[in-house]
Amino acid sequence: MRIFAREQVIRRNDRLARGLVYGGLIILAIGLGLSFLRPEAINLVLLGALLGTLSSQVGLALMNRWSRRPRVDEVLDHSLKGMDRRTTLLHYALGVDHALLSPSGIYALFLTMQNGDISVEGDTWHAETPRQGLLRRGGRRKIRSLDRAAQSDAQRLAEQLKRLDIPGSTPVQPLIVFAHPDARLSTEASVVPAVHVKQLKGWLRKQDKAGGLDKETTENLLAKLDAAPRK
Repeated sequence: MRIFAREQVIRRNDRLARGLVYGGLIILAIGLGLSFLRPEAINLVLLGALLGTLSSQVGLALMNRWSRRPRVDEVLDHSLKGMDRRTTLLHYALGVDHALLSPSGIYALFLTMQNGDISVEGDTWHAETPRQGLLRRGGRRKIRSLDRAAQSDAQRLAEQLKRLDIPGSTPVQPLIVFAHPDARLSTEASVVPAVHVKQLKGWLRKQDKAGGLDKETTENLLAKLDAAPRK
């Protein structure tokens, strides 16, 4: 299998995440110092506390995605290890986070870290999780419509391929991939196929092998992309 990624996107977002976290902490420290030196400047202290907290919280969320290892793109790389060279995985290079070119077709992979027992009723998704300690309540909760999000990714990928003059005879298929190790799926009713990342390779191997791009078209596509191969 071949893997390509726009590493500059990963590095940029990693730096942004760290900058927001550390910048927020600096703002909080300045606000704390100001509260001692100029107690009358309460408005500035409160504004600094708000901005510092907001910056650090946004930065922590971004760090969980872009700085914490393994990242979701690395999880995908590992899960598909062993696929033959007719399979090409692209990260952040075609208008979506993850695109897969395989003998069975073109897939927009929509990754989610939802955990628990995942089920679908109509167009509504649910996750049921056990209680975890005093602060993390369990129970059944609704999650956003993953099928619509995955279909949106597939549409964006198809539009990007069209802009790159890639033949449109091969439709782009959305595929929801659950990457959390504690996700258990019961999603047969989903409009969009859903699979756990551990079963992704086996699922792909079971698909019809007549829907992928030919070798020449794939090479032409890779030549047009600003993405570097991973070793």
